[in-house]
Amino acid sequence: MICHLRLVRAIAIGLITTVVIIACSGGGDPPATGSNPGGTEREITEEDLSLMVLSQDELGPEYSFFSLDPGASGFSTNNDEIADEECEPNEERADIERYGRLNGYDSSYSSDQQIEARSGVFLVSTEVDLLEDPAGAVASFEDGSEETRQDVGVPDCEGFTKFSLDEFSTSSIGERSSGFVATLGGEEVRFYATAVAFLRGPLNAAVFVGDFDPTDHRVEVEVLARKLDERIQAVLREEVSAGTDDTPPPRAAMTREQALDLLPQLVLLPEDIPPGLETADSGLETLDDIASLADDPARSRRLLESWEFVLGYLRQYAKDRPDGIFDLGVEVWALADEDNAEEAFIDGALLSNFPDAQYEELPNFPAFGEDSVAERLTGEQTGPDGTSFQAEEYDVLIRVNNFLAVLVTTSPEGQTSQAEVEALAAALEARMRASQE
Repeated sequence: MICHLRLVRAIAIGLITTVVIIACSGGGDPPATGSNPGGTEREITEEDLSLMVLSQDELGPEYSFFSLDPGASGFSTNNDEIADEECEPNEERADIERYGRLNGYDSSYSSDQQIEARSGVFLVSTEVDLLEDPAGAVASFEDGSEETRQDVGVPDCEGFTKFSLDEFSTSSIGERSSGFVATLGGEEVRFYATAVAFLRGPLNAAVFVGDFDPTDHRVEVEVLARKLDERIQAVLREEVSAGTDDTPPPRAAMTREQALDLLPQLVLLPEDIPPGLETADSGLETLDDIASLADDPARSRRLLESWEFVLGYLRQYAKDRPDGIFDLGVEVWALADEDNAEEAFIDGALLSNFPDAQYEELPNFPAFGEDSVAERLTGEQTGPDGTSFQAEEYDVLIRVNNFLAVLVTTSPEGQTSQAEVEALAAALEARMRASQE
């Protein structure tokens, strides 16, 4: 396995001195280049690699107090040093030569405060690895994916153990992608690793978040991986260069007046929904309205303010008989800008939270907007006629620019197909985009 989801730093004397995944350290060899996957003659240079990883600003404001870890950042050109860090260096060295690894670049940010407290996220890292050609990148990716699945529960040569490993599906990232959540550590301390790795031509790339707490970071890491892939493609198209500010100027923050005009146009209209449903509720929502309905109004208010919530709009449709979709709702929020909308998406804003329901993420659900996630919930519910039955709810969260929308459908279990919900989600995305053109 070549620098693919590879643990290269250790736990010492029961304390984490440094821990990172998907990082390949080393240096000293001459610069290396590789072929561009776009079919052009231009080669991928060291400068290209250094421009591909995500900056601290691109990781999000929650990591603004993290520090660049120089020991796990920069070029990783020395393949011999990389091989020597493995428990089986000769096997690793043979893989490196067989797959044609040329170079790599890592960018890791960590928090000494979190490491000392052994609490919360302590590391976020992005990496790109350059192979001689796409075939070598595919072989390396497949080998790395297979090696990641091995030796669960077995300590390695340094006493480091992968206690558990759960894979999760990813979509619309690179040419191929995979994700996993692992519990890692030694006798004294454990932590949780969430990572997404993907292919882009002769490049293997990955994003990793390390957390002492079992927080679900799958959506966040998938969003960062998609952002890393977009950054890589921009570099390959020569839209990004060193010494220049290639970030497009931010849009002006959305005002309440603008939101008032736009929000009613972003929801599903009667012609978009199944027959038999009628409007049951419709109207604007202020920050106070939303916070007052939460189990913890003070916390809800703090979150809404942190996302710079501007205004919301709700449109609810219903019918008396619980057959097929009998309740359909769309709620749309306007946030001040895209960054805040992305943060709200990562934090799971607008998604249902029913303690007694059974949740199922839908990894094969199509991608919509800039970001999207879909869930299926099942549980007992009381229908419009007062009878109890087993209900099924689909929740689809979609972000388009600085707007965040959730589509919620409720029906008796088994009476709504995923294809029906996909069609409604497509119609919602079309409304959101058309209203902003």
